[in-house]
Amino acid sequence: MSVVAVYRALDEVTARALLAALESDGIRAELRQFHNPWEIPWLEARPWGEILVLEEDAERARKVIEDLLADAGGNAASSKEDETASDE
Repeated sequence: MSVVAVYRALDEVTARALLAALESDGIRAELRQFHNPWEIPWLEARPWGEILVLEEDAERARKVIEDLLADAGGNAASSKEDETASDE
C-alpha cells in the first residue's frame, strides 16, 4: 500500500496538532521525523518532519490541513506535493 507525504512541518508541535486533526477526521496518518533529537531544524530552516497518509486519503488530508491552518491564521510550514513512499 502506498503512502504519500501531504505536509512538511517546521516543528513537532505543528506536526502533532495536524496529525491529531487528521485522525479526528478519520484519516489514518503517520509522522516521519527528518532530524536527530539533538538537532534544531528550525535554526537551519529545515522541516522537522512530514505527515504521511494513504494515497487514497491524500486529497482529503490536504483539505483538512489547509482548513486548519487557515483557521489558525498562518502557515507553520509548507504543503508537500505528492511523493509516494513505500509502506514499511
